[in-house]
Amino acid sequence: MRQISEAVLEYYPDHLYSYSNIAVSYLLTGAYEKALTSLLKAHKLVPEDAIILNNLGICYSNLDQKEKAIEYLSKAVTHGEGNVKAGAQKLLDELSEE
Repeated sequence: MRQISEAVLEYYPDHLYSYSNIAVSYLLTGAYEKALTSLLKAHKLVPEDAIILNNLGICYSNLDQKEKAIEYLSKAVTHGEGNVKAGAQKLLDELSEE
């Protein structure tokens, strides 16, 4: 998935879903700094995308940057719907309890 997304970005450098796919591939392997780089590029393209906001919150949480995690998860709850909103709210509640 990562290789295909990187190839797409060579031709379409503003392709949101390619940045998102790259970030998810890094999140799944625990490479949070690399995931963060792609997520921030995606966020710059579409600042109110709930999935990107949620994934930024997850990434920051895993990097032990609680304040930033809460910031992005709160935005994901505001802009999200359904499972994205519910997932962001759940993690936000867990972080608030710590």
